[in-house]
Amino acid sequence: MGWHRRGTRKYHYRSKRIGNKVRKVYFGGGPVGELAADLHALRQQEQEQSRLLWERDKNCLNEALDSFLELDLGTELLRNATLLAAGFHRQGRHQWRAWYRGRNLLKQDNRADCD
Repeated sequence: MGWHRRGTRKYHYRSKRIGNKVRKVYFGGGPVGELAADLHALRQQEQEQSRLLWERDKNCLNEALDSFLELDLGTELLRNATLLAAGFHRQGRHQWRAWYRGRNLLKQDNRADCD
C-alpha cells in the first residue's frame, strides 16, 4: 500500500488527487498506520467486489437486451410480412399505406384461385 520508510520507522501515506495535483495524505505510523492501511485495504476489497457485481449484472442485462432485440426484429419482420400480404406498402420508408394496385392484384389472384 502506501508505506514509506524514514530511517528505521515506517509511516502510512496515501496518494490523493486534489484538483490537478496529487498530494500525499499522512495517516500515521505504528499501530495507527497499520489500522489505516487495513481500512484502506478493506475499502479496496469492497470496491472490487462491488465492481465485479456490477459487471455481472451488466452482462445479464446485455444478454436480456440481446434477446429482446432479436424478438423485436422477428416481430417487425412478421408485421411487415402481414401488412404486405394485406395489400399495404411503404414507399421510401414512410408510413404504411394502402397499395391500391397491389390490392387489385391480390383480388385478381384470389378470383383465379376460386375458379
